Amino acid sequence: SLQCIRSLDGQVEYIIAIIQDISTQKRAEENLTRYKHIIQATDDLMGFINRDYVYIAVNQSYLDVIQKTGDEVVGRSISEVFDDGFYLQVKQDLDRCLAGESFHAHRWGTIPPLADRYLNLAFNPFWSDAGTVDGVVFSVRDITQQKLAEEARTESRRRLTTLMDNLPGMVYRCRNDPDWSLEFASHGITKLTGHPAEEFTSGRLHWGGIIHPEDTQRVWDEVQIAIAERRPFQLEYRIARADGAECWVWEQGSGIFDTEGNLLALEGYITDTTEYKQSEDVVRVRARQQAAVADIGQQALKGGALQELMDATVVRLAEVLNLEYTKILELLPGQEVLLLRAGIGWREGLVGKATVLAERDSQAGYTLQTDTPVIVTDLRSETRFTGPELLLDHEVISGMSVIIRIRTGSWGILGVHTRSHREFSEDDVNFLLAVANILAEAIDRNSAENALRQSERKFRGLLEASADGIVIVNASGAIERINRRIETLTGYSRQELLGRPVEVLVPDRFTGHQKMKEAYLAGPRVRMMGDGPELYVKRRDGSEFPVEISLSPLATEAGLIVSVAIRDITERKQEEQVLRDSQERLRNLAARLQATREEERTAIAREIHDELGQTLTAMKIDLSLLSDHMPKSWIKVPRQLRSLIADIDSTIDYVRKLSSSLRPAMLDDLGLEAAIDWQLQGFAKRTGCKFRLDSHGRKVTVDHERETAVFRIFQEALNNIARHAVNLAGPW
Repeated sequence: SLQCIRSLDGQVEYIIAIIQDISTQKRAEENLTRYKHIIQATDDLMGFINRDYVYIAVNQSYLDVIQKTGDEVVGRSISEVFDDGFYLQVKQDLDRCLAGESFHAHRWGTIPPLADRYLNLAFNPFWSDAGTVDGVVFSVRDITQQKLAEEARTESRRRLTTLMDNLPGMVYRCRNDPDWSLEFASHGITKLTGHPAEEFTSGRLHWGGIIHPEDTQRVWDEVQIAIAERRPFQLEYRIARADGAECWVWEQGSGIFDTEGNLLALEGYITDTTEYKQSEDVVRVRARQQAAVADIGQQALKGGALQELMDATVVRLAEVLNLEYTKILELLPGQEVLLLRAGIGWREGLVGKATVLAERDSQAGYTLQTDTPVIVTDLRSETRFTGPELLLDHEVISGMSVIIRIRTGSWGILGVHTRSHREFSEDDVNFLLAVANILAEAIDRNSAENALRQSERKFRGLLEASADGIVIVNASGAIERINRRIETLTGYSRQELLGRPVEVLVPDRFTGHQKMKEAYLAGPRVRMMGDGPELYVKRRDGSEFPVEISLSPLATEAGLIVSVAIRDITERKQEEQVLRDSQERLRNLAARLQATREEERTAIAREIHDELGQTLTAMKIDLSLLSDHMPKSWIKVPRQLRSLIADIDSTIDYVRKLSSSLRPAMLDDLGLEAAIDWQLQGFAKRTGCKFRLDSHGRKVTVDHERETAVFRIFQEALNNIARHAVNLAGPW
């Protein structure tokens, strides 16, 4: 601001200038504008809250989810937008961030629109140039599907592990050495040997050391022969328990080879057969059942197609139980029908097509509704339900069925049947239940993997559909993934960019990029790049194009990754330049038109004043002379001449006013202040309005064009007063 110091005679002696640095304020305003742009450019729920817990900005995604408008949120505190309960829930996180800490949190939502969603919350402090935290930038991302898929995988692994640990024996993986050094052993080894599993896996105790000396060489020889012939092996031998007791074990295993045929390890199942030595038939059946459970469990652990596992399971059930028919029925979603998904013994064409009603009248439906294993000794005399056509057509007499229960409920039925009369034991039922549990675990895992694949496909689809180029960079700065838009923008192929440092896209003249990248990775946060010079990306051919870049970090199990969104703004830059050029041309044209208009007004005013005014004046003089020389006898003529002279005077006044309105000569002769004073006096005379002109005694000097523009604005202001003001003649 400027202030003049004048002497007693009114002359300016000094000028006092007060200059205030507002750079910090401008940078803060620019930062806030940039953050607002960032939060509007993402699908995540984002916003900015100041130190008073008041919303300064939120993006449209946030407003859509909480079902409020911007006016209902921006400028209001958290308590006003929601309630005190929600404010107290988030205050601790906000205070932690306001203390200068950036962090992520995973938790279930609490406000109604997000109450059943699992959220990834990111809190980042908003730093001022003075080094203080002015607020919190937060983002909310819905990761419910990833959470559910992760929980499903974890639960599937847990249940499979629990299943293995609760098998009547142990599952193992060992090296092919004389000690049979164990790399893995399920917890069943403790019950089997009396030693903790850690004793074996740590190397303090070796499996070969507890095998009976008389059986040691035989076990080694039989395993080596099986490995050489690339076939599974089955062994029965004695071991010494921790308490000194001797027990018999039955073992089934096989060699695990790599793609080049090299032996990696041995995997198998070992169970205690001591109690069954006196009843060899029972032992063999039970062992076959346990081996089948182990085989089916191993196949389930290896993954693969679910249908292949089901097909292999029904075959193995028929072999182990020595039955004609086995089946896996799937309860179709939303229907009271069970589909024959896999089976052995049924007439050709039925598997994959035949259905059974899930009603209480059928064995499968009865099993579902009673939620217990069902054993049928003779279907012909069964009173709990009637046999469905599938069983009656195949002359089934005996059978048993159990539920395949997955994490979300009943998936279907596992059943076995025979045309002979058969008494099924409790062991048979438990065997069938164990197989059903393995199938359930495999189905759960398959569903979780499908959900994960679907989520991955959705992510890839969104990535490829983005109008902006997307580059995914890991914590070391290497490119892990790009979308097709990056290939189009840069000319690089996907194979040329993956694994290379992100600097391949940075022009060579940006020498400080490496340090900037290291500084960002040390404190990653969502932000726009480009606080300074314009940003450019280098193409494969070395050319460059202007861009806008935003960074979004994400913590994953594999480490930090950063999503870099690159937007080509070449067309926008060109359009901005065209707009600037057009505006400049329009301003020049308007100035020329105004100057031309003023020149024409000046010329017309001069013509009217000089030519018409002089002509009227001459006419007035001639008429006055004529009036003075009229004969006295012409009484009426002088009166008419005087009236005519008065009309000419009025016309001269009008011509003078018209000339002044077009271009007042006073503006050119005496300047703007005199012309304004003259215009005010004429306005007061016409309207009776009083005025006061206060120019502070200062001489204002402007160029001719601006002087004319100011005078025209002043004229228009007086015209508006004359048209619209009320009680012009009243007191001021």
